[in-house]
Amino acid sequence: ETPAQQEKNRKEQRRILDGHLAFLDEAGYLEGDALTSRGKIAKQINGYELQVTELLFSGALENQPAKALAVVFVGLVFEERRRGDTGFVSAKLFGNLRSRVQSDIHAMAMRAAEHELYSSIKRPDWGLTAVVAKWMDGAAFEELLEETDATPGDIVRNLRMAVQLMRQARRAIVSVSVRGKS
Repeated sequence: ETPAQQEKNRKEQRRILDGHLAFLDEAGYLEGDALTSRGKIAKQINGYELQVTELLFSGALENQPAKALAVVFVGLVFEERRRGDTGFVSAKLFGNLRSRVQSDIHAMAMRAAEHELYSSIKRPDWGLTAVVAKWMDGAAFEELLEETDATPGDIVRNLRMAVQLMRQARRAIVSVSVRGKS
């Protein structure tokens, strides 16, 4: 790269960093140079940290049964490989909660877009919702395969990722709660 290209790249990276910092400040993750409670929670979560933190602080996850939480967390990590029709997901499968989660994350994505951060907030993908519901009901793995076109490996990978994300969220909540009392 020429010196001019290097300088242009530095300016672009600085602009992106400033956008991220402004967004995090506006969204309540930073207060000056310090992390807020939101920031402390997000810091302890690897992947989808903004989505999870937003849902925790909005109250969307409060008093939800384990099955509903599983649906939400799998929705956060799942990404349909094949583009196109993701299929119908019955409103009976926590439709109100899924709508609220979708709305909360959409609002956050719109705030990020105001800072030109267009691809930083992944939206939930509910394509495995029926699979998760059956899994939580104790169905055999073969029954799960009947609910989706996803490969067995994709199903297992997404379930494992969701469980790991839930563990991280729980640890972050406990850690921030304990530190907040000291």
